[in-house]
Amino acid sequence: KLADSLAREGDFRGARSEVSILEQRYPDLEDLPLVFAHSVYGDPKLSMDEKEKLLASRTWNDGWLAYYHSMALAGLGRFKEASARLIPSILNGRSRYGEDLPVIVAEAEMICGRAQLGFCSEIKTKALKARPRPAWNEKRYRVRQAELAR
Repeated sequence: KLADSLAREGDFRGARSEVSILEQRYPDLEDLPLVFAHSVYGDPKLSMDEKEKLLASRTWNDGWLAYYHSMALAGLGRFKEASARLIPSILNGRSRYGEDLPVIVAEAEMICGRAQLGFCSEIKTKALKARPRPAWNEKRYRVRQAELAR
């Protein structure tokens, strides 16, 4: 909770430090990848290249790490790599995106389109099929699509 609080308050370095301590003591804590990834991607003092390298350095198999890493890759114009990182995390059905899934799917479609891949329109349908009880909010999906289209 402390690391998450630090990240939400803008103390991104403090949050990363706390994650490192927690990782040594409790390596299986479920939220470590999310807090770490948020603390890296949200840090305005890091360049996009630094963010990408820090996020790539972690080996957690976690949807939130994949999401933030793909955002950094996209920020560097590396859309094919970003798609390859993000789309599997959506379709595997194990990621803990919860109510954020519609927003993440809309972003994945945009990144996929920028990568000029041919299956972008199928991401939503496949994501819904991959989740037995999808946390889906069509309005959030449409709002994010509209924001990304601007």
